[in-house]
Amino acid sequence: MITFATAEMVNDLKAIWKECFHDEDSYICFYFENRFEPGNTLVWSEDGVPQAMLTLLPAAVSMADGVKPVRYVYAVATKEAMRGRGIAAALLEHAAAYLKKQDTGLILVPASRTLFDYYKKQGYETTIEVRTKEWTIEEVTQAAAALEGEMKLSEPQLLYKQDAKCYKEIRDIAFGKTEGYVIWSEEAIAYAISENEFCGGFTYLIEILGKKEVIMGYEMDGTLVLKETTIQDQNLFLVLLKLMKERKCNKCKVRGLTESTIFGKKISFAMTKNLEHFHKGYFNLCLD
Repeated sequence: MITFATAEMVNDLKAIWKECFHDEDSYICFYFENRFEPGNTLVWSEDGVPQAMLTLLPAAVSMADGVKPVRYVYAVATKEAMRGRGIAAALLEHAAAYLKKQDTGLILVPASRTLFDYYKKQGYETTIEVRTKEWTIEEVTQAAAALEGEMKLSEPQLLYKQDAKCYKEIRDIAFGKTEGYVIWSEEAIAYAISENEFCGGFTYLIEILGKKEVIMGYEMDGTLVLKETTIQDQNLFLVLLKLMKERKCNKCKVRGLTESTIFGKKISFAMTKNLEHFHKGYFNLCLD
């Protein structure tokens, strides 16, 4: 039986999350206390007990004919003992049919390359690509050297969830003209900032030649990882060099727009359904 969640299901849903994603209890509680809403969570129950779940986080996408509502399909999870019965597929089909009646599209990010084929069978199309690039500290130093003396860089200022309005304004200006830009609400951005901070990450506001930019990232095993930045040109190297030196990172990895000239190869990133005439876009802050 498929229904929307209720508050009484939370403990069962936490158990499903734990079994499927193996996150720490503290993180699971953080999500359910700060982002979970029963009306955004579909549940498959048997004998009154939740056995699988699927989350539909609200967003919007800028299309040629205006802004259209979408839902981000997140945290699709089925108890191990219940797998192989098509339960996740049934939840996905139910969500798509329910949202199609509301003229609402769906977007998701497969957790692995093999899952692209699975979601394709569920009617999803790969429509969003990103560029990713890795640099060593030596490469960043060399690229930044050509810019030093020509650039005035402010000290990075840490942003917190209460600064989500500022982040959203800068983000919307930077990406708003990109076809297929997926727009998050101020509330969603506040959670993305706090979730990243909870996991040990950082969000910065920085000014370059009088222009305000934002950066969200974290460190992993000596690598500086930028989940998102509005800086899509050579100026990024000065910022990377500063952060890598401060955090003693020998490598960095950045995800950027497909139109950017400084990033590397394109990779398939997100898939969509119920979005006619959607061929490309920009999607990020997807809690990955």
